[in-house]
Amino acid sequence: MVLSNFIPYIGIRTFHFQTANNEFDGVVIPAKGAPLESMENRFNNFKKRNPQHKDLQLYRTFEKPLWKFWDWGEYIFDPIWWYPYMEKHNDER
Repeated sequence: MVLSNFIPYIGIRTFHFQTANNEFDGVVIPAKGAPLESMENRFNNFKKRNPQHKDLQLYRTFEKPLWKFWDWGEYIFDPIWWYPYMEKHNDER
């Protein structure tokens, strides 16, 4: 039973984003109906509700594995990869 519940999640890509000081973080899971645009809208709404954070920059916390040459087209054309890279902060807000 446990294995049957786990199998659908194998191979589903998740993409984590956050600001430099972890004021905002978001996850994009395209296969589960959580596209990049939804996360960008949440980030823009966060900045509107918190004017002190209006100049925040969003970073991707996942690296481009350049050895996966078959993904290079995705790295160039998919906006999810256009964000600057930063190591993930695990500290609590």
